[in-house]
Amino acid sequence: MKKTLILVFAVMLSLTITDAMAQFELNGYGGYVPPSKTMYSYNGYRFRIDGAGNFGVGLGYATPYGIVAELSYMRFSSEIYQDGGVVEVIERQPINVEYYQLGVMKPLMEGETFVPYGLFSLGATRFNRPQSVDGDTWRFAVTGGL
Repeated sequence: MKKTLILVFAVMLSLTITDAMAQFELNGYGGYVPPSKTMYSYNGYRFRIDGAGNFGVGLGYATPYGIVAELSYMRFSSEIYQDGGVVEVIERQPINVEYYQLGVMKPLMEGETFVPYGLFSLGATRFNRPQSVDGDTWRFAVTGGL
């Protein structure tokens, strides 16, 4: 019931203030995060994270200067494990990684069919292991894109 009321309110609000809402844009996106690994000790142990699909949403505001300010959220769920070294250890644990970002996006060419853009954002990343008692880990995150 609450979701229906919120949806109706959002539609009515967007219909009544279309001029003000024309500067906002809502973007949904998805992709794939490739697998990665890192060496973290002198004994040859590797910390690995499996590849996984990701999804996200962004709310952008078009400024008069041709720059879009954007608040975005991205998430993917995967598995982490350790292997290599003296003893082969493979204990897979699920992990959720969430990115909360605030940034700017600027189109690099105007009036073209294909428009490349530059992106820069700052924010936080939350690493959550559902089966762990240690809790969440938060880290500073920077994103750059072209």
